Amino acid sequence: MAPWSAKSKNVGLLDTAQRSTKNRILTSVNEAVSEVQYQYRNSEEAIPSNDITARLCTAIEAVFIHGLMETFLGRLSSRFGEGGSGTPRMPEPSFWTFSLVFSHKEVISQIESFVQINTDVGRSRTWLRAALNDGLLVSYLTTMIADKVSLAVHYEKFAFLR
Repeated sequence: MAPWSAKSKNVGLLDTAQRSTKNRILTSVNEAVSEVQYQYRNSEEAIPSNDITARLCTAIEAVFIHGLMETFLGRLSSRFGEGGSGTPRMPEPSFWTFSLVFSHKEVISQIESFVQINTDVGRSRTWLRAALNDGLLVSYLTTMIADKVSLAVHYEKFAFLR
């Protein structure tokens, strides 16, 4: 068997695995949105923070994390650990630097002013919750998907958002 034929077979397996992952993410988002819509269909009140909305946020977070490239700063901190301990940390799935490109200065300032949120993962989650609460998530996603350059800088070619 020629070496290139084995490689092309592996590429096909990766494509299938990536499609499967994307389908699972999409299914998760669809189920979470349906659950929120069903649960709060007759409500005039703001949707509270609970298990149902947490599931929706987690599903949408998976969209932003899928195929995310590790940033230079993230690679550096994961290699050397915090506080110079020398023990490598696990990479943290943070799309904060990507969301910064599309966010208003006021949103960024507000999120960065929260003293209890001190990681980029926390800032990413806070940004997502704020985008949902303000009704801006669709607008953000539309703008993000249209910006091919920013997507290429922050995401792998197989990423859900690309």
